[in-house]
Amino acid sequence: MSSIMPSLMLFTLFVLGIFQRASSASSTCIKTEREALLRFKQGLVDYSNCLSSWTEEDCCSWEGVRCSERSGHVIKLDLTNPCVTPVPLEGDYRRKMVRGNCTLTGQVHPSLIELKHLRYLDLSWNNFSNSRIPAFLGSLSNLVYLDLSNACFAGKVPLQLGNLSNLQYLGLMTNYRDDSHEPSVDNPVDSHYLSVENLQWLSNLPSLRHLDLFGISIRNAEGWLHTIKMLPSLKHLGLGSCRLPDVPSAPHFNLTSIEFLDLSENYFGSVVPIWLLNLTSIEHLDHSTNFLIASSFPSEIIKNNRQLAFLDLTLNFMEGEILGNLSNLCQLSELRLAYNSFHGDIYKILGDSSACFHDTLSILNLGNNNVSGHLGNEIGSFKNLEFIDLSKNSVEGLIPTTLGQLQSLKYLNLRENKLSGSIPRGIGQLSNLYTLDVSNNHLNGVVTEVHLANLTSLTRLDISMNELAVSINPAWTAPFQLKYIGMSNCRAGLQALEALGLENNQLEGHIPTSMCSLQQLSVLVLRGNNFRGILPKCLANMSLDVLDVGHNKIAGAIPSWIAQIPFLSVLSLESNALNGEIPIGICQFCCLQILNLADNGLSGTIPPCLDNITALTSPNYHGNWDSYFGTEVNTKSLTQLYTSTARYLHSIDLSNNKFVGELPRGLTRLYKLQNLNLSRNNFSGRIPSEIADLWNLESLDLSLNRFSGPVPSSLSSLNFLSFMNLSFNNLSGCMPSSVQLSTFGIESFVGNDDLRGPPLSKNCIGDDHGQPGLPEQQYDNSSKEDEFDIRWFYAGLAPGFTAGFLGFCGSLLFKRSWRQSFFLWLDRIIDPLLVMMEANLVRLQRAFKQHDQNTIW
Repeated sequence: MSSIMPSLMLFTLFVLGIFQRASSASSTCIKTEREALLRFKQGLVDYSNCLSSWTEEDCCSWEGVRCSERSGHVIKLDLTNPCVTPVPLEGDYRRKMVRGNCTLTGQVHPSLIELKHLRYLDLSWNNFSNSRIPAFLGSLSNLVYLDLSNACFAGKVPLQLGNLSNLQYLGLMTNYRDDSHEPSVDNPVDSHYLSVENLQWLSNLPSLRHLDLFGISIRNAEGWLHTIKMLPSLKHLGLGSCRLPDVPSAPHFNLTSIEFLDLSENYFGSVVPIWLLNLTSIEHLDHSTNFLIASSFPSEIIKNNRQLAFLDLTLNFMEGEILGNLSNLCQLSELRLAYNSFHGDIYKILGDSSACFHDTLSILNLGNNNVSGHLGNEIGSFKNLEFIDLSKNSVEGLIPTTLGQLQSLKYLNLRENKLSGSIPRGIGQLSNLYTLDVSNNHLNGVVTEVHLANLTSLTRLDISMNELAVSINPAWTAPFQLKYIGMSNCRAGLQALEALGLENNQLEGHIPTSMCSLQQLSVLVLRGNNFRGILPKCLANMSLDVLDVGHNKIAGAIPSWIAQIPFLSVLSLESNALNGEIPIGICQFCCLQILNLADNGLSGTIPPCLDNITALTSPNYHGNWDSYFGTEVNTKSLTQLYTSTARYLHSIDLSNNKFVGELPRGLTRLYKLQNLNLSRNNFSGRIPSEIADLWNLESLDLSLNRFSGPVPSSLSSLNFLSFMNLSFNNLSGCMPSSVQLSTFGIESFVGNDDLRGPPLSKNCIGDDHGQPGLPEQQYDNSSKEDEFDIRWFYAGLAPGFTAGFLGFCGSLLFKRSWRQSFFLWLDRIIDPLLVMMEANLVRLQRAFKQHDQNTIW
């Protein structure tokens, strides 16, 4: 019995402990702290409704709030922006952060003081609109973690933060300092970004392990290194871009505990500080942009820190041979030595079989140095490489075929070297690659679709200034969408290129004149980009069938030299910034089938000579061209992409411009025209009755102009017309009566206040079949149509009567009660009818007799 009792007591205590923990876990937060949090919320603006849970009774279950399981007090408030995402910067690959749409704004309410047990506070990556960091945060004496990084605070950092003696993590960094605001009387230094008088207040934070003040201007930084020495637990130190002064004579400082050191952008002078040689635990060292005078980097730093994973010496004007002992850095992940004057053989880094960082290196940036040598196939063993920049060096030889094995590679820049040979086909298998730049080398050979086959992420391609030929099947569809492409000075294969489609790639700048060297090019499609400026005149020397530059930012007038492109079949300049008049030379096009000048600022009148365009007038002309990439045409109120059928389409779209005047007679002689869109202009006058001569017309849009007069009844002869819009003009009179026009709804005629007749609500007054003032021929046509309608009416009358009569008889046959009622009704009706008929017959007989007697006499 005595042996059982201790076990029973232990079990009882265990159960009681579980119940106590469960009850404390389910308890709600302290009422006063809940009210303090609600007041804090009132000072915030929460556009994305991130704090929607802050209405429940238990504040411990609120988003970002954590309470002590034992006491119920709020101990953690984590309101960091949850939508922050990393985005690599092009060419530098520094991981820039983007805020997203979950940013809190407003002010930090003083009610936070009431959270006296708060240990963790994170407000990073929000937007507090250049307000000051609240000094009352220094009263939260239990804080262990405080992160206000990139939260758009400004002004002086309150020295009261030095009262947080338990603080282990302090993050105040800002990447958004605006250096354009220089200090002045009217513009004090602390009005746009964070600043601090000195760092002496940090000496009161002995437990500090993480300190990041990147971007904070330290006004009086003398003695900063002495202050840092007084933080024995410090492992992470970020003092980049703090305007620190150099401390060259400090060999006795021992900072062996520091693992992360960022001193970038401080401009120390010409000599690497000697106290850096004492570091032995460094894993991350950023010493970029610190020296404006030629210097060298001590190899002892690498020798003493074999655990180094990150080394950045970018833009330091450093000289000497490529750093030795790199092969011993088995944790090396990022090596950034760009914009220096290092020399040596690249093979020492990428060809050393004894190097132990094959599986760890992800970023290698040696751009803008004096590195030479050959790239070996050993580079294929660096399986985790994501970024390679060897631009502007003297690397020579072949591009290794093993580059195609680097499936993690995203950025490859080998421009301005002495590379020769061809581009390996294996590069086309790098599905994560978004930048490929091999320009300004001595490369030769042919680039085919195999080189680009699986580059699904590619946005930038530059193969210019080589001796490359390009031979790509025009029917091949690229798996990527480019923002930039460079192919200048490419030879041979490009000269034979027949079609070039770069649509919807966000390309910018001027249209390169190098395209004009493609003498065999017949199709040039550049629509959907951001090209600006004017059309290059050299296009006049090309034999283009298709020129599509729609949806760009091309400005100026349509050049008169455009008529020198002799066999142009498609000219699309829609949605640009063009102005002026249509050049009269456009009438010289013999083969033009599709003309799209919509959505510009063009003015003037339509050239009267459009009927000189053979392709739109002659029934014997048949286009013999291929659009390859398709042609967009706005027809029947829809934008449609015509591909293989484009050669059979004949269309003119001048919509949404500033054209004026009447429609020229030449326009109505374009007998093959299928689509005519003149909407949203300032055309006036009558719609000519000769418009009916466009007998192939399928879509006609004259809406939103100033046309007046009647609707021509001749439109009824356009048998193929399936879409017509004459709305919002000044048309008047009665609508012509015809079967063809009756197929169009009220939306085709609305906005013409003086127009009457179906389908409009206003009825015609007087003659329903014609309109005063119309030519006799039009009346004749209307009469013939009416006669045709009447014949059809009588033709349908007999079948209708027969069907009705048989239906009536069938009802009597199958419905007995109906049959009895019907015959009773007949009995009541027939007897009086017979009496009336007999009486009338007697009267007629008497009348005839009297007539005969009068005739005899």
